[in-house]
Amino acid sequence: MADEHSGVVAHRVRARPSTEHQATLTSLAFDNSYKLAVTAVNDGGAARVAEFVLTTPGLTGSPRAWPQKAS
Repeated sequence: MADEHSGVVAHRVRARPSTEHQATLTSLAFDNSYKLAVTAVNDGGAARVAEFVLTTPGLTGSPRAWPQKAS
């Protein structure tokens, strides 16, 4: 992952209960990897975090994301 893009950015999305959600990430650089943490919180306050690595394509590729392996 590129050091010049290593800042932490948090976005909160409120949504109705569902198993499908979508978010748009902007201002990402081409051909870079980003670590994403998605936190789901229910009405009782219980939270679950899923971590992903998102790799942006070069100018001609397609984006990819996959779950991060547990440390």
